[in-house]
Parts: sequence; structure tokens; C-alpha cells
Amino acid sequence: MRQPAPPPFAPGRHRLFGHLRAVASDHLPFLRAAADTGPVQRLRMGPVTAYLVTEPSLIRQVTLDASTYRGGRIAKGLHHLVGDATITLDGQAHRTRRRHLQQTTFRPEHVERYRAICATKAASRCAAWTPDAPLDIVDEMLRLCIDTLITSVDAERDTPPASIAELAAATTIISQGLQLRIALPRLAPHLPIRGRLRYPRAVHRVHDEIAAIRAARAVGHDTRTELPAQRQDAHAAHAALRSCGRATDTLSPNEVCDELADIVAGGVEAPALLCAWALHEVALRRDVERRLHDEVDTRLAGRGAQPGDLPHLPYSRSIVMETLRRRPAFPLIGREPVTDTCLDGFRIPRGRPVLLSIYSAHHQTRWYPDPEHFDPERWLAGRVPQPPRQAFLPFGAGAHHCPASTLAPDLATLVLATVASRHRLRHLEGILPRAVGGFTLRPEPLIMTSRPRARRPDAPQGARHTDRTFPV
Repeated sequence: MRQPAPPPFAPGRHRLFGHLRAVASDHLPFLRAAADTGPVQRLRMGPVTAYLVTEPSLIRQVTLDASTYRGGRIAKGLHHLVGDATITLDGQAHRTRRRHLQQTTFRPEHVERYRAICATKAASRCAAWTPDAPLDIVDEMLRLCIDTLITSVDAERDTPPASIAELAAATTIISQGLQLRIALPRLAPHLPIRGRLRYPRAVHRVHDEIAAIRAARAVGHDTRTELPAQRQDAHAAHAALRSCGRATDTLSPNEVCDELADIVAGGVEAPALLCAWALHEVALRRDVERRLHDEVDTRLAGRGAQPGDLPHLPYSRSIVMETLRRRPAFPLIGREPVTDTCLDGFRIPRGRPVLLSIYSAHHQTRWYPDPEHFDPERWLAGRVPQPPRQAFLPFGAGAHHCPASTLAPDLATLVLATVASRHRLRHLEGILPRAVGGFTLRPEPLIMTSRPRARRPDAPQGARHTDRTFPV
């Protein structure tokens, strides 16, 4: 019987380095070009052969087939950071842990409280901005998300701003160094590269904070402690500490810390980058900004957004959705087959990295006409045609999709509306960020200035904002 053929090589292969330089230096143009080249493409990464998947239906097929595709080297590369957390588990262990988290961490009452805390923190952070002073927006959003997370875990704990700043800096260092440590786990710690010594210190800083959270919430000294169920101020991480299901014992202290690390890794940087990219996109486009201001002036009238406002902020939400399409926090998701398999008729050998390009899927012209154009109206009700759900994968799909797939857009909508109702952001003159693709997709540098949006005292609710401090 004839064996299936391997997929064709992706364009741009170097004779010596293969696709390594194209992917390692700045892989976004490469992924953009690959969007309409072919559904499955072969990559040569030095001595390693990998497979790039750009077709949304095939991405879903891989993520849904948990018996064939596992985390592989990417999960192993994350182990030093999050241990045996949900993100690194596979098979029955992953299904059991994820089900427990859904029953505790992401219960509706916990999610609602997280939204409320984020809204309060966003309003207070914006109020502290000095007019016309430079702001590192990514750092601001990281601090906001870290402060929200810590407060949701332990409302009684007053975390100093300096500690939040340290954690934000540590998150940035980890994000910048994580891709190399996944690709070269044994070699990376010894390479003479910038940040080599900062990376382990940043990981230790995050683990120290997790240990402090765990110590603050622990009861007694039993190695399998359960927190009292009557405490109503606990939220996501606290719920994960409290219980791990009806049919099993509670998590061990090490498992608790692993899950907290997973929550910090997934619950801080991704929503922070989503907020930062959305603020960047709005500041670039005056027509989008004017329509956003009209909406928040009509609904909010100068106050901060609250969770109850979410159904009444459709344009704010559409900006967030378009940001997720154009700037997914995780442009690539990695899996590995545990046995020889076929994908779209092409042979995929066992143990070879399969890279699922969310970025390429979101830039396919057949699903998104003019994909480089930032168009929030794609997502408004009544727009025909609407982007198909199967072609929108910012949080992955299948058993390993992000459990906060609805929470993150809600948080970003609250932050965006709160900022827009009170401030007008502009990029620092002569400094526009570029999209830096690594483990996450970050805008660097994103330095902006803020100026309060003054409203006339007699302006009726719903009136168009006419402040012209900045040229239109």
C-alpha cells in the first residue's frame, strides 16, 4: 500500500538553516505569507523537521484529537514554570483536572466577582495617570491584571505597588525567554545571551508570590489541606485550592502551587496584552475612536464600566474581538503526535512538532476579506457575512482550549470602555510599536500619553464628545 506523501516545504527555505532564520527572527511576516500558501506545510528548523498547520478546520481536528496529539516538548518546556498543571497534562489526568477547575475556578459567581474586581481596579489605575506623562501601556495592563488576580485570590491582602511592579517585570522577562527554553530546554540556560541570569530570578519571583498566596490561604499543616467552604471572598485560585472534585481528595500543596502558576501564566499576560493591543489600535484610528467615544459617552457618561454594562457596549466588544483576530496573544500552539498519523492526506511522523498557526488562520482572505485592515464592524450583529466561528481560534479549541475564553474578552471590554470614557491616549511622538512574535505576541515598545477627556457640565447623556485637544 502506498504511503502518504509528506507535505510540501513552506516557501523561504534556506539551504543551510532551512526556515530557522525566518521563524526565529520575526516570524509574523512568515506566518502571514503562509496563511494562503497551503493548509499543511513542512518546516526545516535546523536539524528538526516541524509541520505548520494554517487551515482552521485542521487546527480544530488536531486540538480535538487528544488521543493522537499531545503536548510533547512544549508541555515539557513549560514544566519548570507551572509544574504538573492543567496546561501541561494530557489524557485522563488533564480531563480530570480541567473538569475540577470548571466546577470550582470558573463557576459563574466566581467569574462575576472577577469582572467586578477588574472594573474597580481599572478605574482606580486610570485615575492615577498623570496627564501627558509617558505610560508603558503593556506594563500598566500587566500591573492591572496582576492586582486583579491577587485581590480575587485574597481580598484581605494589601499587596504593595512595588511588589506588583516586580511581578509585572518578572512576567515580561519570562515571556521573552520562554520560547527559547521550550525549543532548547537543556542548552538555553547555558547560552551567553542577554537575560540568561534574569530568567531564573523572574521564575523564582513568581514562585515566591505563589507560595505567599498559598501560605495565606492554607489552614493547618496537613499535606492535603482543604480550605473552609464557608469563606465567600475566595475566587478563582482560592476555589482551586479549596476543592478538586467530588470523587477525589483535595489537591496537594504542590498541585495547588502548580495550578496557581498556571492561572498566573494564563490569567495575567494574555488579557493584559489584549487590552494593550486594543488601546493601541483605537489610538491609531480616529474613526474607530470617535465611534467608541460615542458609545461610552452614551452608556457610561464619564464613569467607569461595570459588568452590568457589558450587554450595552457592542462596539467596545467588537474592537476587542477584532483585536483578538488580528493580534492573538498566542500566535502558535504546539502539539506532537504520539504515533504516525495523517493530516489532510499528508504523513506526519510520530514525535514531530506540529505548529498550529492561529495567526495564519486569522489572516486567511477567504474568511477575512482584507485581513490586514482593522475592522471592528466585522463582529457587529447584522454584518453580512459574519466571520465563521470555526475560523476564529484565539483561545485554541478542543480539550486544551483556554477555559477563560469568555472571561478575557469581558475583562478587556471593561478596561477599554473605562479608559475611553475618561482618557484619550496617543502614541509618544515618533514611537510606534512593532509586533514582536515569541511565545506571546507583544507590542514593543508601546509608550503612550494620556489626557483626560473633558465633558461639558451641561452635556446631555448621549451627546457626541467634541473635545478637540488632539487633531482629528
